[in-house]
Amino acid sequence: MTATDEQPRDVRIAHVAAYLLASGRTMLSEPMEYGPFRLLDGARRALALLEGDDETYARFASIHDRIQEVFQTVRLDIDLPTLLDELCLEMAAGMREWERADERPPQ
Repeated sequence: MTATDEQPRDVRIAHVAAYLLASGRTMLSEPMEYGPFRLLDGARRALALLEGDDETYARFASIHDRIQEVFQTVRLDIDLPTLLDELCLEMAAGMREWERADERPPQ
């Protein structure tokens, strides 16, 4: 069974947690290069959980889209360190924006 948009959000979160745990276990016996891709996929799955919240998802949609693109196209020439650096910076900017929005007084 896979996590779908029709499932309750808590079930979808549990699926992401199960994926991360299973990935952690399989990374012990896989080639080292698979690890970053598994973590990238975990981030993609976690960000997908935000899709129902339009305001929050808007902050992170471009990150989700870029990761989705990696998994939709077979690219052996991908510069994974650069991609991860860029995604980390973009995620941090989105998180800072989110925190600033939470600090605003209610209207």
